[in-house]
Amino acid sequence: MGVKAKRSDGAVRTIAWSVRFAADECDQLREKAYRAHTSVSEYIRRAALGRKVIEPAPPPAVNIQTYRELSSIGNNLNQLVAAVNRAVLMEQDVNVDELKLSRLIDGLQVSIKEVQVQLLTVETGEDNQQ
Repeated sequence: MGVKAKRSDGAVRTIAWSVRFAADECDQLREKAYRAHTSVSEYIRRAALGRKVIEPAPPPAVNIQTYRELSSIGNNLNQLVAAVNRAVLMEQDVNVDELKLSRLIDGLQVSIKEVQVQLLTVETGEDNQQ
């Protein structure tokens, strides 16, 4: 028996339709669904029922560059924490307050993730509920 998907109102989707697409059409649907941040099934359902199919604009290049730089900073912080943890495990001297450094890095990582999400989100001023 197939998977029974539910709508947000709890109604169960039990009916399946067989639809055929050419390879290029299938590729187009996958790309459009990906850009709309939804599944292919949901994309087709929205399009067929005349619902909004929102394909957000790509983020500005400066946001992508900033995102990459923040990722690099996050990676460097992880390497620093790993080095401190290794030193502690090997009972070597660490000339920093480990707890304070760990808390600082944890806070930075959370902030970096928040900024990354904001950089890749294009605000439209509209309610994004579909």
